[in-house]
Amino acid sequence: MYSSVMLLPIARRAMRAFMVAALALPALQVCAADSAPSALLPVSDFAKKPKLASIQFSPDGKRFAAVRDLNGRFNLVVGDLEKSTLTQVTSFKTYDVGGYQWIGNNRLLTSLYDASKGLAETRGGGLFALNADGSEPKELSPTNEACQARNQICRQISFVARIAGSEDEIIASANERDAKTQDVYRLNTKTGRKTLLTTENPGGVESWLLDQNNVPRAAISQNG
Repeated sequence: MYSSVMLLPIARRAMRAFMVAALALPALQVCAADSAPSALLPVSDFAKKPKLASIQFSPDGKRFAAVRDLNGRFNLVVGDLEKSTLTQVTSFKTYDVGGYQWIGNNRLLTSLYDASKGLAETRGGGLFALNADGSEPKELSPTNEACQARNQICRQISFVARIAGSEDEIIASANERDAKTQDVYRLNTKTGRKTLLTTENPGGVESWLLDQNNVPRAAISQNG
C-alpha cells in the first residue's frame, strides 16, 4: 500500500498533466472544428503541424513551454499553471522555433530553423534568449542568414548546461578564439557577457566533458 509521501509526487504530476490539457483544449477544439465528421481521417490531416508540441516544464514545475503553429510558423508559447494562462512569447514569421531550453524558472533559450525548406536548404541556426513572458529578448548568436547579410564569419554559440541557482547564466560552447576548436564559457543571457572557462585549450577540440560543478575536466579532440 502506497504512503501519502509516495502519492504526493504522483498527484502533482497528474495535476500538471490536467492543467496542460485544460490550457491546450482551445487549440484542440479549433482542430476538431476544422475537421469534417468522417469515419476516416483525411490523409491531409497527417501532414498538418501539431497544435502543441515539445512540451517542457520549468524547473519549479509552475510553468510549461511548448511549440505551437501560429500563422504557419512554429512559435513558442508559455503556460502558467497557477494562473491558467497560455501566452505567445515569440512571433517569428520567416523562421520556426527549433529547439528550446529552460535556463531557470523565468527564462528560456531557443534556436531557429525553416520548416518550409528541405534538408538541403537548411536556414536558421543562432541562439536567442527571452523571459517567459517574452520580455528582455537577447540575440546570443545570429542566424546564418544574418551573418551573411552582415558580411560576417559565423561563430555559433551552443548551449551546454544550466547553472544551478542561476536564472540568467548558462554554460555555453563556442569557437570564437579559433574556428577549428571549441571553448567553454559562462554566458550571461541578458547581457551577452562571456567568461572563458577553458583558458588551456589543446586545439582541435570538438567537445568538452564537464564535472557536476560545470568545471571542464577533459576534451574530445579530432587530433587524437
